[in-house]
Amino acid sequence: MNIDLIVKIFFINVLTYFVFNKVKNRSIIKSEIVKTVLASALGTITYMLLNKYTEHIAANIILYFIQIILLKTLFFYEEENIITTNLLANAIVYIGFVIAMLIESIPMYLIKIHNNTINIIIILIIETILIIGFFNIKRFKKGFDFLNNKSSND
Repeated sequence: MNIDLIVKIFFINVLTYFVFNKVKNRSIIKSEIVKTVLASALGTITYMLLNKYTEHIAANIILYFIQIILLKTLFFYEEENIITTNLLANAIVYIGFVIAMLIESIPMYLIKIHNNTINIIIILIIETILIIGFFNIKRFKKGFDFLNNKSSND
């Protein structure tokens, strides 16, 4: 088992649930933190098992659908746009991860850090700062309005 991959997938899952709640402008309560950790652990275990037998992209797609199922069953979200919101949350998290990798590559080459565990921890810290910073922008502080407002276009 690759501990770096486990930490990365677990942390990405936690951030995905966090971003999902921020996009929907929901406050995060203590019981949801426990549910988030449990759902992330379940998603990470599933991903690690799938990763042995499938490609990374297939494991990520299956993990996305598992997240949707957990959001409906464990978190009891019954909105119509849960698929869109989860896709947006995953996109934000993975874009943040790529940007964090690019930012982290500068000190990695300057300081010559060759330890993968240290690199992944630095990347995850930078990603968390980027995502928190993104949701501190005035326009996104209260979520994404187009996902929160019900349209009367039926």
